[in-house]
Formats: sequence, structure tokens, C-alpha cells
Amino acid sequence: MARFSYLSLTAIVMLTYLGLPTYAFRFLILGGDGSGSHYYAATAIGKELAYRGNDVTVLVSDMYADSVSNRDDSDVFNFLIYKSLVTEEQYQNLITKIVESGLLGDMASMIKVSTLAETLTHKQCKSIFVDSTIIDLLHQEKFDLIIGDAWYICVGLVAQLLDTPFALLTPTAVSMSMQSQISVCPTNPAYIPDLVSGLDSKLSFFGRVSNTLILSLNSFANRRLLHRYDQLKVDLNIKPEMSTYEALSEAELFFVNTNFVFDFPRPLMPHVVPVGGLTTKPSLPLKKVNIGD
Repeated sequence: MARFSYLSLTAIVMLTYLGLPTYAFRFLILGGDGSGSHYYAATAIGKELAYRGNDVTVLVSDMYADSVSNRDDSDVFNFLIYKSLVTEEQYQNLITKIVESGLLGDMASMIKVSTLAETLTHKQCKSIFVDSTIIDLLHQEKFDLIIGDAWYICVGLVAQLLDTPFALLTPTAVSMSMQSQISVCPTNPAYIPDLVSGLDSKLSFFGRVSNTLILSLNSFANRRLLHRYDQLKVDLNIKPEMSTYEALSEAELFFVNTNFVFDFPRPLMPHVVPVGGLTTKPSLPLKKVNIGD
């Protein structure tokens, strides 16, 4: 695959954001199905690129075909809508179970919900590739760069299919599991707590042991998750000789929606860029309320 060098990609981003005279680049945004916090974080980058004269296309599921046209960004983006194999009822059922699992807090319900989420996400990814009309349109667009959510594993497969360089956005702080693995960030469980561990940076001996076990379990779970996409790559003949892990690791840039103030000290590789506050907006004035009402 012909890949951009890091310097070439940096030049594109700098020219785009500095507003210097240049031709419009073509970007594809993959932020999930078309709704939720991950979608809004990814499209926040897309909006800025579009406002600076670039052509930005967002790929969304037909579950949100009606809602995307009514949003405030409907005149900013081009939308490509694929036919989803996941029904809206299945998706709403998943949201309900996630809320119930959060309230119960027991491990069994969390594992059950995670398994269901993995199944539906995998099925949603497959939806893109079995929609021949969308695949043809994606090939015709000749995108310069794909920007996708790091939790949306399908990004790596789409990028390989289109033979297009891509960047990943992590909507949360860098976790020692998925994101740190694919971005090849040096990690040390002796002093960097995993995002889901609930531990602080002052780790005792038992805290370090616990953190190491959590990291190991997360790594195993992530490898198991990615393996499902390995089989999908083989079935669709999308560079089957490469694993999904290797595909995601080819990302040219990693944008992390965090700030050093809110994260634990950790080493970052040169292509990992903190971009905290993507979805923050200026505060609105409070409405006046008459106490007597």
C-alpha cells in the first residue's frame, strides 16, 4: 500500500489549518453509526476541515438517514448512507442493557453486554462491505485521508480496501489496552494505571499487581475482539495476509481527545497528538427565572 510519509501528512494538516492557499483535500469521516458521543467527537474535526474549504464526507448507517439531514451540520458534510444489517430495535436494546449493566455493576452483566456490543458492532461493520453501491461510491471518491474513531475497528478495514491513509481519534484518555497497543506507545503498569482500573498514580505493590492483571485481561480481550475482524478480512479478501491489529497500527496519526491535566503522566509517540476539548463550546448565558413562577 502506498502510504504517506509522516512529514507529508503533517504538511497536509498544517496547510489545511493555517488556511494557506492550497487545493481542497477530500476527507472521509468514520465516527460510528451516525449518533452518540463518538460520532460528535469525530465530526467536530470534520467541521473544522470543512469550514477551511475541504470536502468532507461522513459515512453513516441508514438508521440515522432521517436525523442527519435535520442536524446543524447537514449543510457542512456530504453523507454516504449504507444499509445496516443491525436493526434500530437491536441497537436500542443494546443501549438499554448498557444502562442496566451500569446500574447493576456486576461482572456477569458487564461481560454479557460487552459480548452483545461486539457482535452488533461486527455486524454493523460487515454492513458496509455487503452494500455494493456504497463500496463503489467510496472507491469513486478518491479520498486523501480517512479519519475514524479508534473504537470503530472497521476503520482499518475500510482504509485497506480503499488503499487510503488514515488517522484515528481516541475519544477518551489513552488506555493502556487497545489504544496504547495499536499506537505502540510505551507503557509500564508499574506507574501508569489503566483507564478502567480505578487506580491512581501512587501504586502500591498490590496496586501494581492488580494493574498488570487488568492490562493482561484487557489485552487478551482486545486480541479476541480483533480476531473476529481477522476472519471478516479473510471472507472479504481485504489483505487477508495482514491481521486487523496490523491494519489499525498503520494509522498515520492518533488524535487523543484529552489533556495532560486530566491524564496520568505517560510517554507519547510523535504521531500521538492530544487534542482535548473537541466537543466543548462556549457557555451560554443562564436563563432568567422568576422565583415566583
